[in-house]
Amino acid sequence: MWTGFLRRLNIHYDNLSYTVKSPHFFISLQSVKAGLGLGLLPEFLIRNDLAAGNIVHVLNIDTASNFGYFVLAPSYKKKLAKVRLFKNWLQQQLLSAD
Repeated sequence: MWTGFLRRLNIHYDNLSYTVKSPHFFISLQSVKAGLGLGLLPEFLIRNDLAAGNIVHVLNIDTASNFGYFVLAPSYKKKLAKVRLFKNWLQQQLLSAD
């Protein structure tokens, strides 16, 4: 992610090394909160911690990414009322955020 982030900002680098990598955003967030380093995280995940002052936005730079998020459920649950309700609610939230 860091390589793509720097490339989108047109920042050139020769030697970029990582000492800790995390396979999941949540683990990265916990590492940042524990003072173990910097994290590159999506805004929706850090919003509350930023507001509470638990973490700070070091660079104050926002950038788009090529990553997508998917809401998944087993196919046999697709027709359940609670799944449909959640899907409809989430779609409305995303549309109103635009």
